[in-house]
Amino acid sequence: MFGGGLGTPGESSGQPPLRGRTRELEFFDHLLGTLGRSSVRVVELAGEPGMGKTRLLAAWRERAERAGARVAHGEVVAKPLMTEFAVFVDALDDLLASCGADLLSEMDPRAALRLPEIFPALHTSGAARVQPQERHYWASQGIRALLGKLSEDEPLVLLLDDVHNAHQSSIEMILNLVRRPPAAPVLLVLTHRPRQTPVDLLSALGTAAETGVVRRIELGPLDEADAVRLLPVTTRPGRRRVLYRLSGGQPGLLNALAAGPHDDTAIVDDVPSPHPVAAAVGMDLRALGPAGRLFAQAAAVVGDAFDPALVAEVAELEHDSALAGLDELIAQDLVRTRNNRLCFRDGVVRSICYHHSGGGWRIGAHARAYEALWKRGAPLADQAHHLERAGNSETGRDAETLLAAARSTGDRMPGTVSRWLRRLLEQHDLVRGEVITRLARATALSGRLAASLPDHQLAWKHHAELDPATLAGLAESHVRVLRLLGRFDDATELMRTAARQVDLPLALAEIALDSGGDVAGLLAPVGALAEGDPRASAVHSAMLATLGRGTEAVAVADRTAEAFEEPGGDVASTCEVLDWLGWANIWSGRSAEALCQFTRGLVLAERYQQTHVLGRLHLGLATAYLRDGALGLAVDHAADASALASATGSAALEVRAKRLCAEIGHVITSGGTALSGSLWAVLAGLSATAGRSENARFWHALEDELSSRRGPADQLGLMLLATACLEWATDQNRARQMLRVAVVVLSAPSHRMLLAVLRLEGAPARDAGETEAEDLEKVVVARLSLLSVRENQVAELVARGRTNQQIARALTLSHKTVETYLRRIFDKLEVSSRSEVAAMTGTMRRIA
Repeated sequence: MFGGGLGTPGESSGQPPLRGRTRELEFFDHLLGTLGRSSVRVVELAGEPGMGKTRLLAAWRERAERAGARVAHGEVVAKPLMTEFAVFVDALDDLLASCGADLLSEMDPRAALRLPEIFPALHTSGAARVQPQERHYWASQGIRALLGKLSEDEPLVLLLDDVHNAHQSSIEMILNLVRRPPAAPVLLVLTHRPRQTPVDLLSALGTAAETGVVRRIELGPLDEADAVRLLPVTTRPGRRRVLYRLSGGQPGLLNALAAGPHDDTAIVDDVPSPHPVAAAVGMDLRALGPAGRLFAQAAAVVGDAFDPALVAEVAELEHDSALAGLDELIAQDLVRTRNNRLCFRDGVVRSICYHHSGGGWRIGAHARAYEALWKRGAPLADQAHHLERAGNSETGRDAETLLAAARSTGDRMPGTVSRWLRRLLEQHDLVRGEVITRLARATALSGRLAASLPDHQLAWKHHAELDPATLAGLAESHVRVLRLLGRFDDATELMRTAARQVDLPLALAEIALDSGGDVAGLLAPVGALAEGDPRASAVHSAMLATLGRGTEAVAVADRTAEAFEEPGGDVASTCEVLDWLGWANIWSGRSAEALCQFTRGLVLAERYQQTHVLGRLHLGLATAYLRDGALGLAVDHAADASALASATGSAALEVRAKRLCAEIGHVITSGGTALSGSLWAVLAGLSATAGRSENARFWHALEDELSSRRGPADQLGLMLLATACLEWATDQNRARQMLRVAVVVLSAPSHRMLLAVLRLEGAPARDAGETEAEDLEKVVVARLSLLSVRENQVAELVARGRTNQQIARALTLSHKTVETYLRRIFDKLEVSSRSEVAAMTGTMRRIA
């Protein structure tokens, strides 16, 4: 079978694959192999919240169970919810339910009498009461004795998660075990957050590490390649990069950001409560007192960074109560100091604190924040942020605030400006030409091209209210929207009716460049406009390049780039200048210079939410990378362009993106350039760009399955397999030939590869080998027939991509019961991953 050994950590337990922790897994495997002979008795797993400590602990637990160890796993809840020795009860009570009575009979009676008071599994009604000090001593002795008894027949691995929140009795028990480890083969594994861990425990762990008893592992962030593989395959590459940057490589935070609602540019401002990170932060909030919770909710209303005095005013807290609440947040590590300012630990924590309060309370809090900021003369954008969320804003002052904020913001943050202006129109009985014109432009720049058309049309009805500059801006914006949507005839017709407002030759030239129209006839008039106008100069250079006058095009492009400065108020025009300069260099054969200009434009567009031009910039980068032979990067940016084309409604951009992907596929199949990076990532990207997300998931899953096959013959076979799939849509005979050769070269002795091949592009494997396919179908039917009704239900939900938690909710089962069913399913089907379960279930559907 492919990828033998322990397999991908987490897959057999139903967890998502564990990425980027190979060194930690290898260390633990080694430790398990030397347990009892090594001096290491305690493993300290430390790390920031969301770094993946609990996930790694689950992988370690699975490895320990596979190695034949007895495993006990305990988790600590928030401090107000704890009882004495709670983490040890959580870890050991299940084990004691089956053998506890026998163990007690072999222990010192003084210790045996104390344990039923602690462990429910050992509870008896006649336990005698003793002094607290004596009770605590003998309870500790009893727990030590229990650990020794539980490890007599097989090594015991005791996993204690989040011990920074543990009750003092549990902390003292851990200190006891760290300072005097049991002589028996017991491995104690502790996870904690150093900022919240009691000083005495940190000190004891540090001292024990010096003697070799404790091995400390500081869990750091994932690199980008490993982190982005945790995201759904449908997440476009550009969004993955943004999420990685926001998360800092912390897997928990990355998943929380990805779980929240978002568009292509906005930062996440909500996290659904079922998400594990939301649940963990919610537990931290429940550990706070009333003042702490109220301060957290008010601070979340104020912003990521906040002034305690303003928060106290919003929360309606007295000064001393507010500071006491702030102390609680700092103690829980929900709030930190950064650049001499108080701020939330991360944006997700702020989001969860924000939504932890009631909707009605938040409306009042935003109103109080707006009033306080208005009195302080705060920036207009800050005032408008709260005014937008403060319920009805009926006063003339409110209207002036929103309009002034929109004017001062300009083209920056167009999505936000669009909301302000739409609220202004909804809340106030006015229809002002300027407001509607600004609204139409902001809506278009935020990427909602089709949605902006009614606003543009309404603005034209109020053209008499507009000054010449505003009227020209309206015409330019409307023409831009129609051009970007690919409605070139409508754009040309609009220019004829608005010839006085639009710079006719320049707008016509942009339409001609995008539609393949008459560029030569417009060259002279656009050239006359180029002096002193960066946008006209950039368009002129692109026109020269398309006409084959490369030397002139390069000269104009370089001259424009040298004189061009970063944006002032017109960010949209700046991004478009860089876009045209990029295309001028592409069409002149200068991919390096094109990459420079497209990248500059992309940075600005993402920073200022210029979604209308993002897709074009990504398409330009994809084209430039293809010219350079960087297929992986080309596919990533092509996928971005395709996703943005769909989001903005630009059919023309969608066609260009798909055409480019077809070109990339041809390069791969023809062997025209060496492939750098992962072939599977390229194939997944091509599938995603074509809208075949299921195929994209398949290629990623296949990469995991075949990760151990790195020999030259394997690489040849996999390349043939990929080529067959790429050519299936255009040349099925050639695809069949390559597929036959691929199956022979790979010589897969197991059913995994044949099963994988069956799933490719309409199951062409039948043409590659009828006998092999029929044999595989028999295997699939035979193995699936072994599953019980409930196991079939679980397998079907796995095939639909459901997580263990979702399966548990759907079937009204516990999380542990679902894991048990999964282990049985893997054993009966003789597989080791969820993707294989899904593949076999899918094959069964086709057979049926």
